[in-house]
Amino acid sequence: MIYLGWPISVILEDMKETGSPNLLFENLDLTPIQPTLWTDLHTKGPGRPVEYNPEWDLRALMLRQLNQIPYVKDLVKRLRRNPYLRHACGYREKAPTEAHFSQMKKRIGAEGFRIMEAWLRREALRLRASQPLSSVRARVEQLLDRVLGEDIELELLAGDSGFESRRVFEALEPRRMGSLIAWRRMKGRNNPADVLTVRDRIDVEGPEYKRVVYKRLRALVEGFIGRVKCRLGYGHLTWQGLENVGIHVSLVLMVVYAVAIATSRLGRPELRQSVAFFA
Repeated sequence: MIYLGWPISVILEDMKETGSPNLLFENLDLTPIQPTLWTDLHTKGPGRPVEYNPEWDLRALMLRQLNQIPYVKDLVKRLRRNPYLRHACGYREKAPTEAHFSQMKKRIGAEGFRIMEAWLRREALRLRASQPLSSVRARVEQLLDRVLGEDIELELLAGDSGFESRRVFEALEPRRMGSLIAWRRMKGRNNPADVLTVRDRIDVEGPEYKRVVYKRLRALVEGFIGRVKCRLGYGHLTWQGLENVGIHVSLVLMVVYAVAIATSRLGRPELRQSVAFFA
């Protein structure tokens, strides 16, 4: 096939050097989530045969987030007009219709997408743990093992004032989890001196060491949310209904985990947060 004067095979080979959706999908093995992808589909017996592999459809929906394509109808147009994108997803001469993707979402459902997201998250964390530690981090972890013991786990929940709830605190107590949750400033209530209290919409007041930890953790979260908004269209929700909102969030996180997995397998762990490398 010729595209813009160049064979498609030459274009795919060239894109491998700089990063591309094709490179991302080549280093992403989705075999463990095939049962979820093939929910309510069959390859034998009566009925219309499966025309498109559901793994190709999932790649296409992830490509939509990666390239920040606002609507599925625009994704379909891009797939039909651009053979490189079709081949990156797995399609050949034809691309599915908009209704096909709607049927896929309905068939798998938000729970199915959450299951696939959870598997990608576990795989990304497993590969990240297998990466060699830096010498400084290794020495710190060895010291903590000697001081605290290898069987001790420290857990901490940090959250803004939206998490200030008796039910949340009661759920943390039996799990022996600490919390850094900013309390709301309410008329007629005096907050304890050892907790963080919202001073304005962003800043908090309270013990200095808690303020430092809270701000650092908040910066990590805000940085992550900023990246997915900027690079993956996290805030461009064009699907209606809570079910579709859950699918949208799952797809965004799946791309994040897919990038971490692919960069680990490429031997480039320093790019695990670089969504732009594959866009």
